[in-house]
Amino acid sequence: MKIGGFAQARQPQGQYRTKPANGGTSMVYVLGHGAPAFITETAYREKALHPRFDELPTEDEYDARS
Repeated sequence: MKIGGFAQARQPQGQYRTKPANGGTSMVYVLGHGAPAFITETAYREKALHPRFDELPTEDEYDARS
């Protein structure tokens, strides 16, 4: 989106969270700032991205809505 001739960067936003297997690290799939990426739950919480981690659907719930 352009505002006043400048491209406005999209605010990164979590799409879904992964459930770790065997005690692994929870990850969040994030879109919006650069290339889509997975980041750790800890990094997601530290960056205070939205929606809150606890409100994100699991990957299976996300896929079921698509």
